[in-house]
Amino acid sequence: MNSTTQHTANAAADKNTAAYQQAVNELVDQYCVQNSPYYRQAFARISGANRFILSFNLMAALLGPVWFAARGLWNWFLVFVLLEAFACIQISLGLFSDLGLNPNCGLNVSAPHWNSAGNSLPPPLKPVPVTLKA
Repeated sequence: MNSTTQHTANAAADKNTAAYQQAVNELVDQYCVQNSPYYRQAFARISGANRFILSFNLMAALLGPVWFAARGLWNWFLVFVLLEAFACIQISLGLFSDLGLNPNCGLNVSAPHWNSAGNSLPPPLKPVPVTLKA
């Protein structure tokens, strides 16, 4: 057990002491190498509250898969990249296609006639008028 962990364990008995806050700040500095003042403030706010603290990460909300990849969370990255790709395809289909278009693209195409063998048959013949000679 190193000295920082011992110091934190001794100060954990009372969260309101300056020793506890100093121990938390040391641990935050040790864990969060970059931007530790921001994380000191965030951890102080969380530990000082008696209820759930709501937080919002704008970059994670806007660029979810990129945020996951930057943090090395590859399983979540793959899930959300597939979900967002599917969502982008659906949105682009809705925006750039004519949703009221006739299914046969406006062409007057009749379906071919099929026989039981699966071969295409010519369209049925039209009746021809017959005249009888007397």
